Amino acid sequence: MRLICCAAAVVCALLFGVELCSRIKTRVRLLEDICIFSREAMTAVQYRRLPPEQLAAENADSRAEFLRLCAQHVAGGEGFRGAWEAAIAESTETNLLIPEEKRALIELGTGMGRSDTDGEVKRLEAALHRFTQLYEQARSELTAKSKLYLSCSVLCGMAVVILIV
Repeated sequence: MRLICCAAAVVCALLFGVELCSRIKTRVRLLEDICIFSREAMTAVQYRRLPPEQLAAENADSRAEFLRLCAQHVAGGEGFRGAWEAAIAESTETNLLIPEEKRALIELGTGMGRSDTDGEVKRLEAALHRFTQLYEQARSELTAKSKLYLSCSVLCGMAVVILIV
């Protein structure tokens, strides 16, 4: 019976560490998707002169949940800025972002469509630069913390085993 409890403790602790690593990976993927969206939006505004509502519609099949939700809100008749904020609030993925990243994401969408094409391109270029930096920070954090979380979870599981035995 003790052996089963010990094995269960180690497995549970390891699963907790894997879950923490998964959250960081999801955050890194989301930041990558935001960089891709920023780059594509910049190109679409610069060369095709697309308004934000059409940008949202083109991202209806995006890998990022909040972009799909934004497209749904816009398709339902909501304005782009309101749809952007509602999508960020509804998305479970955006809860994994740190406050600085979330604030930058809100600013990205709420500022779209407020200036002429040149101003919009410059603003999107600045946003792309900012999100690229945030993405690189998150990637380095993933590398450092994933090993730490897995090691700590196994050690905690072993500590529980020692207490049980």
